[in-house]
Amino acid sequence: MKKILSILFICFCLISGLMAGDESGSESDKISMNDPDTGIRFSYFIQPIAYMGINDEYDDFHNTFNIKRARIDTRINIDKYICGRIQGDLTRSPALLDAYIDLKINDNISFRMGKYKSPLSLERSQSVPSLLFNDFAYTASVAPNRDIGVSFHGNFLNRKLDLYLACMNGSGSGGSSIGDPKDLIIHLGLSPFDTERTNAANKLLIAAGAMIGKRSEENMSGIKTPAGTDIFHYRTSVTGQGKICRISPQIRLITDGVFLLGEYIYSDYGIADSAGVEFRVQDKVWTLSGGYLICGGNRTEKGVELDEDAVLSRGGKGALEFVARIHGYHADQRVFERFVSSAACASQVVSLETGLEWYYADNSCVRLIYTRSIFEKGSVEGDRPTENTIQLSLNLNGKL
Repeated sequence: MKKILSILFICFCLISGLMAGDESGSESDKISMNDPDTGIRFSYFIQPIAYMGINDEYDDFHNTFNIKRARIDTRINIDKYICGRIQGDLTRSPALLDAYIDLKINDNISFRMGKYKSPLSLERSQSVPSLLFNDFAYTASVAPNRDIGVSFHGNFLNRKLDLYLACMNGSGSGGSSIGDPKDLIIHLGLSPFDTERTNAANKLLIAAGAMIGKRSEENMSGIKTPAGTDIFHYRTSVTGQGKICRISPQIRLITDGVFLLGEYIYSDYGIADSAGVEFRVQDKVWTLSGGYLICGGNRTEKGVELDEDAVLSRGGKGALEFVARIHGYHADQRVFERFVSSAACASQVVSLETGLEWYYADNSCVRLIYTRSIFEKGSVEGDRPTENTIQLSLNLNGKL
């Protein structure tokens, strides 16, 4: 019964998205109110995905279909100085993703408090509907996710210098809100070109993030391929222990329909097993992704915006985008001596992805992605067999 209701809900969202066309959940969508500085807007994002293995001689990959995300997003503007957000996901437990309030001092200075995304990772800071792919790269497995905290955001030098300072509750690798001693995070971005122009041309961002914190008996998260295959995890007796530090240089370019994003994260943290043996670990993750909008629209920081004559509900043919990504995870080789099994876990993985995406409305598309993941270790026979998969997804983004 639950699956039937989910399918009916997806059909409803798809029909409403096709009918709405250019009103499909863009940042400017609001419920009509007299004061332009106040309002409430509701939006949704549904993402059913089918994963299919190809050329799998070992029959290791099982074809699956699931609804990866089913989100309801509520944004509230009390006035031009105070706004908030509550977002939940019906596929997760707990379902609450975001719950925060922004206090704007002026156009360049603001404070945020509540539960929200950590500002360390540039890629992680993107909203899911605006991503080039169905999910984040391996960098998101190391970068902290949503957490409870308070942060300062400032724009300086005519909005060319962007600064985030945050004190967070203490989120694990890719995890959220575990209540450890606080994390201190700084993220600094430099945009050398004019960023006040309304078009996306010549938007270059050079950025870096850094984080320091401390862990105490943290449950360690694992690493999965883009198709969801578990390829790295610590033994169940291993927990996070001691100081943690992450450093991440980043770059992003948006120009003439081209979107490029690169990020590298170096992570230094402590672990301990049930016998009390402690060890310092250094992991590295990286990603380089790009997209080229062939026709029908424009890609910005907030995703794909269709040209008016390309909107499906107006008789258009939509927009077509080509995407590609290469990303990798490199585990500290020394952990395999005691804390990780080399017969079950890969020490390195590099995934190459490419695909086509057809957008029928803003940030709403049909996406076909091919992924090839190459491993080092991870099998009793040596290296884990190469994984080749195809993802077919339907991204439904709109307003309620």
